[in-house]
Parts: sequence; C-alpha cells; structure tokens
Amino acid sequence: MIGMRTILEVADNSGARRLQAILPRGGDKGLRAGLGDIVTASVKEAAPDSAIKKGKVVKCVIVRMRKETRRKDGTVVIAAWNYAEPVGNTDQYTPGKPKGETRHFQFDVAYGGGKATVWRLDETHGNAVAAFDAMGRPPFPSREQIVQLRKAGEMAPAEDVTISGGKLDLDIPPQGLVVIEIPAAGK
Repeated sequence: MIGMRTILEVADNSGARRLQAILPRGGDKGLRAGLGDIVTASVKEAAPDSAIKKGKVVKCVIVRMRKETRRKDGTVVIAAWNYAEPVGNTDQYTPGKPKGETRHFQFDVAYGGGKATVWRLDETHGNAVAAFDAMGRPPFPSREQIVQLRKAGEMAPAEDVTISGGKLDLDIPPQGLVVIEIPAAGK
C-alpha cells in the first residue's frame, strides 16, 4: 500500500519522473492508497525540459504496484511487466522492436496446485502498433485497415496456466504485460 512519503515512479509522458506521496485521497483504507486511488504528490525529479518542475504539487492515479491485490473472495491478482527501454527518441514514435530479452518470472503460490488465469498484452497479443507498422503507417487508414487495427488491438483470450508444486512459471517478452488471477485455495 502507498502511504505518506512513498516515492512513486511516473508512468506517463508529463515530464515528471519521480513523485513523493503527500496524502492519499479516495482510498478505502484512510491514509493508505492502492490501485486506482488518487494521490496528492510532490514532484521530486523531472525532465529538465518539461513544463512540470521539481517541487510542484500534483494529483496522480496509481496504475501499478509491486504488491499483489487480494479480492474479498480470496482471489489474488498480480500484474507483471517486463519493462524495456523505449526504442529511439521518446519525443517521436520510432518503429522497431523493444530492446531486451524475454524474462522468466516465477511466483510462489501458497497452495500446491490448481490453475491460474493469465491475460497477456505484448508484441503478439493485443498489439495494434505492430499491425500499423506492418501497413506502412498510412496517414489516412482505409475502413478495412481500421477494422484490421481494431482486431489487432483486441485483448487476447485468457490462458489457463497450471500451478505445480506451489510455483507459477511465466515467460514475458520485452515490454510485455501479464495480468495473473490466482483463485483462492479450494476454488
């Protein structure tokens, strides 16, 4: 959970790089914030050429956390991301493959067996940008191309992954995001 003075990494292109939480707002736990909560924060580090300067007070939304989220029914939800540095200049879109290697993630699960549900978003799952690049990045896509882009951007169907020996193993490509849902023991 996020409390006062927690250092936050910024995940947008505002120019701010690091924030320090001043006061969580809208959280259901009082002075703690979690996913989806709004936090008032102070900018601790910013890009030199950005409009947002160090010391400015901003409001932000928590979009990812290292800590898993446990639902009331006991289901655990985890987001895992294999971050890779952006390709080329970050001010302009530069086509290309993200640098980095596929990483192996292993999660410890409290009970021995069962199945977890996994949703993927990566180069081959739900990626409209790759389809747009393959089309040659047309300035005015035709109706057929728009239909193809919408289809390419659809979320891939969920996969069931077996939990064996209390471990869940996943390989995530560079810039891949995986959302894992592990049911409560006995469900």
